[in-house]
Amino acid sequence: MRSDERHCRMRAARLGRLSAGQVVWVRQLAAKMPFYRFMGIRLTKLGWGRSEIRMGVGRGLTQNAGFAHGGVSASLIDSAVGLALCTMIDRGSAITTIDLQVNFLAPAKQGSLTARGRIVHKGKRTAVGDCQVTDEGGNLVSKGTATYLILENRKLHRVPSP
Repeated sequence: MRSDERHCRMRAARLGRLSAGQVVWVRQLAAKMPFYRFMGIRLTKLGWGRSEIRMGVGRGLTQNAGFAHGGVSASLIDSAVGLALCTMIDRGSAITTIDLQVNFLAPAKQGSLTARGRIVHKGKRTAVGDCQVTDEGGNLVSKGTATYLILENRKLHRVPSP
């Protein structure tokens, strides 16, 4: 990365704004993530320390009573908060979830679910965020918190896109 690009990104971070490069990078991460592609998760909004994602819940993601399996909400919470955190880290860094807590508040029916994640604390090594998951009618179906370990400047083995 060029020093002028790094300077612009650092300045944007201090001001709590996303640089254009950071937006492109996070959108590319979301578009290439194998799990997101498999689950049909789409990034719909992005801001400094915030994200919104959506996914459709069809019959294949339900439990026997016909409601969305609990793993759907858990995956949305982890994903939305993770993408929100990616807006605040350097491209050479990576994150991994170290704790995930989910509260299921109402059955999620088949249809579209929206998750809005935000970072409530970011330190040098860890970050904590929260998220709310709503159905098509705007009803709250679950909420949760996620804690991440931030791995700075790591050369990681990347899984190639299919």
